[in-house]
Amino acid sequence: MNKKERKAWKKLKGDNEYIAFLVENLNSEILQKRVAHELFTYASRAIFYKILFVSGYCACLILPVITSVLQYNEARYSRIITIILMGCITVVTGLMNGLKFREKWKHYRRYCEKMKQEIFYCEEQIGKYKDELEPEKILAEEIEEMVTAEGNDWEKIKISLGKQFQKNERMTSENAGRSVK
Repeated sequence: MNKKERKAWKKLKGDNEYIAFLVENLNSEILQKRVAHELFTYASRAIFYKILFVSGYCACLILPVITSVLQYNEARYSRIITIILMGCITVVTGLMNGLKFREKWKHYRRYCEKMKQEIFYCEEQIGKYKDELEPEKILAEEIEEMVTAEGNDWEKIKISLGKQFQKNERMTSENAGRSVK
C-alpha cells in the first residue's frame, strides 16, 4: 500500500467519511439517503453523548481535587469558591447519573455499528444476503427494523424511568408522612 492509499484510508476513520464510503455503492438513491441519514444521526448522537460523558467524568475527577486544595488555602474567597465547587460537583454527578450520558452513548453507537455491519454484509453478499437477487431490499427491511427497534428501546427506557420516578415519589411521600407523625 502506497502513501496516497494509506492517507485515503486514514480519512475513513471519521464517521462522516466512512458513512459516505459505505453508502456510495448502494444502487437505490432513496436507500442511500435513508441509510446515510440514519447512520449520521446515530453517529452524531453517539459522539455528542460521548463528549458529555467524558466532560462530566473529567469534571468529577478534577473538581474534587481543586476543592481539596482550596480547603487548606487561607485566601480571602477560597471558602466561598470551595462551597461553589462542591455544589458544581453535586450537580455534575447528578446530571451524569440522571441523564445517563454513558448509556445513551453506548446505545447510539451500538445501533450505528449494527447498521454498518448490515451494509457491509449486503454489499459483500454475506449471510442472509448470499444468493439473493435483490439484497438491497433485504437491507432496507433490516434498516427499518433497526430503526423501529431503536424507537421501541427508547419507549421502554422512558417507561422504566417513569416507573422509577413514581417509585421515588411514593417513597418520598411515605417518608414525609412518617416524619410528621
